[in-house]
Amino acid sequence: MLDDDNHVARFLDVARSLSATFDGPLPHHIARALGTQPNTREFYWRVVALMELGERARAQILELGGPGQVPYLAALDPMLQAIREIDLQRPWSQYISAFHAGTLGQLEICVQYVNERSRYAPPSPEDVQRVLNEVEAAIAELLESDIEAEAKEILLEMLREAENALRGYRIFGIAGLRRAMERTIGASFVHHEVLKRSKNPGVVKRSVRAVGGLVTLLRNVDFVARQLPATVVQGLEFIRGLLGP
Repeated sequence: MLDDDNHVARFLDVARSLSATFDGPLPHHIARALGTQPNTREFYWRVVALMELGERARAQILELGGPGQVPYLAALDPMLQAIREIDLQRPWSQYISAFHAGTLGQLEICVQYVNERSRYAPPSPEDVQRVLNEVEAAIAELLESDIEAEAKEILLEMLREAENALRGYRIFGIAGLRRAMERTIGASFVHHEVLKRSKNPGVVKRSVRAVGGLVTLLRNVDFVARQLPATVVQGLEFIRGLLGP
């Protein structure tokens, strides 16, 4: 049985971004595909994580078994090889040939096959983007609000945690969303009294509701239904209390 994340789908999502023609500095092109800024610690971390994601995608294709895996590997391997050998001083034109429409199309078919073989339903990139938009809107509102400093700091930390996980979903997948969900719910559990005392409950509710989008994204993953730690379950109860009826 395949695991609870479609690594091929996430690799394909990055590959689509990389397939575009780009004449500027290569680090800027890669950073845009990875959702970060070029030449930073986070950038280099995500480049390494992309290589690891490619290896997990390859292992997932091999797990499918049978002759059907051959065209999928033939599509993936040139992309993976280009990423392994990438030199940030060279132009992207030296690597783009591995990311053509034919190979991307083969991986699209593979993504559907992996989804059919899996017992889980990973969140789609569109749903991730929708929740990210909600989180970014909540951050903008929070920063402009006159809410108490302590509550603002707590909510901003929760929202930034969610934002980072959502921006990094292509690379870190469900595991990254899970970690952010546990941390943000845990923060609401620890600081619920401060948040309940706020004289601006509307901002609190909208911030917490945006963070709660992580739970919505993961609702079809077995982990959420059966393996949530007790503290997280308590945190969810506090979130429901903060949001009210």
